Amino acid sequence: MRRFSVIKDIIMRATWIMSIVIISLMVISCGAPEEGEDSIDSVIGNQAEETDGTALYAQYCEVCHKSLSETTEAKRTDTEIQQAILDDVGEMGLLIGLVESKKVPGEKLTAIANILQNVNFQGGAYFYAQSCVNSGCHTDLGTATFTDKTATGIKAAITANKGGMGTLSLSDDQISSVSDAVQGADLYTNNYCSSCHGQFISTQKPSRNADKIQKALETDANMVKFYQERGITFTSAQVKQIAVALGGEKL
Repeated sequence: MRRFSVIKDIIMRATWIMSIVIISLMVISCGAPEEGEDSIDSVIGNQAEETDGTALYAQYCEVCHKSLSETTEAKRTDTEIQQAILDDVGEMGLLIGLVESKKVPGEKLTAIANILQNVNFQGGAYFYAQSCVNSGCHTDLGTATFTDKTATGIKAAITANKGGMGTLSLSDDQISSVSDAVQGADLYTNNYCSSCHGQFISTQKPSRNADKIQKALETDANMVKFYQERGITFTSAQVKQIAVALGGEKL
């Protein structure tokens, strides 16, 4: 089933790319549409409203980045999206039509980014924010000061109603994910990630999943050199914890 899903995904992407290429060639050969003629967007059909971020995401982004409920690109800004298009990251250059100005992102990119800012990516970072920070008991990830940050310790605190934690209704999996998020934020802060990517609270790498982080650790020349010089290595479990903290992994 997984193999079939991968093949299906490849076919969908290839079909999408080919449709964009064919339409672009049509426009180049025919010139700009005369008054009353169809534009590229109308040829594609079902063109999303200019400021309907959900529809725009579904039309232009979902084929590669999955649905909003599954995307690992939550919290992306319009500037980041535009730069990815200009840099042709993952063939995003095909979406150059969404770029209205190289200096300021246009309304469509801003609409997509606004939707991504509001995605509730339900992993450890989300559950920590909802259950621990919003309750007024604990500080944001990266600044948490409680002693036992393991899943066992957190569950024991809930069972013992420590600080009123007995009111929390979290499953064992959710508690484990919260533990990963708290420890992952500490790993980010204590292992120099902030020296390049900014403080955790305002990181430049939101929603990075474990695969992306692991790939960067193995192939990014600057990161490889940086950590080799300091004798720092990460286990796969630690990489996952950092990803959970960044909101890139969900249950």
